[in-house]
Amino acid sequence: MIQNKSVSIAYMVMGILFCTCLITSNLLETKVLQFGQFTMTAGVLCFPISYILNDCMRSDDPLLAERILKRVRQMNETNDVGQLRQLQIDCDWTIQTRERFFDFLGRLRALCRQGGILLSATIRLHQLSQPVPPVDRGV
Repeated sequence: MIQNKSVSIAYMVMGILFCTCLITSNLLETKVLQFGQFTMTAGVLCFPISYILNDCMRSDDPLLAERILKRVRQMNETNDVGQLRQLQIDCDWTIQTRERFFDFLGRLRALCRQGGILLSATIRLHQLSQPVPPVDRGV
């Protein structure tokens, strides 16, 4: 049986805008903007949120936490952002990926604590009925 699947125009437009912002921010990330005494990369203005796809949590990568923290630190140093005080992780985890995501957060939290960095995570409405992620703060 073949089902005719369709999406709304609003959903399609939002998807196109999301992809456009993501691609634009990656292209502009190397450009530096200066507003008075404030300096930032152009990518910050286009797409300031980093998001971990839930698919990343389907495979076990014990080095993912180290790689992410290293990359964030490199970006801070390269762009003269200053000392990293807090790192926020955004992932639309599900019951199926919760255990791996929480293990990842546990490893990342231990690394962050060594560097004096607070770890926070985005909490979605459908995740409120689940156990609390192992982070310093939920947002």
